[in-house]
Amino acid sequence: MQRLLLTILLLGIASPAHAMHISEGILPFDWAAFWFVVALPFVAIGIRRLNDLSKDDLSMKPLVGLMAAVVFVISCMPIPVPTAGTCSHPCGTGIAAILVGPFVSVLITSVALLIQALFLAHGGISTLGADTVSMGVAGSFAGWLVFRGLRGKIVVAFIPTQLPLGILEGAMTAGMVTLLYRKRPDLLVKMRVIKPQEAAIHA
Repeated sequence: MQRLLLTILLLGIASPAHAMHISEGILPFDWAAFWFVVALPFVAIGIRRLNDLSKDDLSMKPLVGLMAAVVFVISCMPIPVPTAGTCSHPCGTGIAAILVGPFVSVLITSVALLIQALFLAHGGISTLGADTVSMGVAGSFAGWLVFRGLRGKIVVAFIPTQLPLGILEGAMTAGMVTLLYRKRPDLLVKMRVIKPQEAAIHA
């Protein structure tokens, strides 16, 4: 409780912070170029993946546009970090990766970052590659992998309860069919579970 109150107090006295991402001029040219090279294959695959998805489903491009707007708006919400003298922000790349795939999410992020750099001075053009890798590639694939992992854990979590229930239900079903076969095979014939000659043999 004390930590919560201290955090609220620090947030209340924090000075306004508006710049986000890696600002223009922070990275040396070599590093800026390096991160552009790293980001480029992910963006290229994202473009190709979007084109492939759009051929099969015409609603994909509007969905991607909606996701781009979500990522843009969410990542424009600064949250001051008083202890570091800077700010952080949510990304929205996780939900985009889950809905349209991680590569398309990287493409979406790069577009959102470019618009933010051009019109809001959030980040920079020279640092666009590094921002795309840190927010787009890392954020998208981390969110996507966690989602996939949690889905697998949910299945595993159900096994201890569902497997015994499945075996029990299977035994009950087999017992019911066997009882009907012995006592009322005509019902099984009507339900097309067995053939009339099988019922005649039993009779």
